[in-house]
Amino acid sequence: MNNENNFEKYAAIKKQIADLEAEAKALQPAIIEFLINNNEKLQLNCGEFGFRKTKKWTYPEYIKQYEEFIEAFIEPHKAKLEGKKKEAELNGEAKVEITQTLVFKAPKP
Repeated sequence: MNNENNFEKYAAIKKQIADLEAEAKALQPAIIEFLINNNEKLQLNCGEFGFRKTKKWTYPEYIKQYEEFIEAFIEPHKAKLEGKKKEAELNGEAKVEITQTLVFKAPKP
């Protein structure tokens, strides 16, 4: 019996955590927009808020195919692939997506 209660309690806690994480995630866009339009950092009694920009590259199809070929058959050519990626980044063939991620630091007790 006691074990079953532990499992149920654990499952309920995990659901609460997931629900709270979803609620916090829903607040992030408004907070990030506020930070962008104001100071980019905000210190409150509950902690410090800020955001960081993250780059996510989308490469042209020929580079994706080249990467698959190298991964499947020719491991030593990985350095050449990275060079081709960097070349595509520099010459504008690769597309970059920059996302903004909320950064929160809780105050130290």
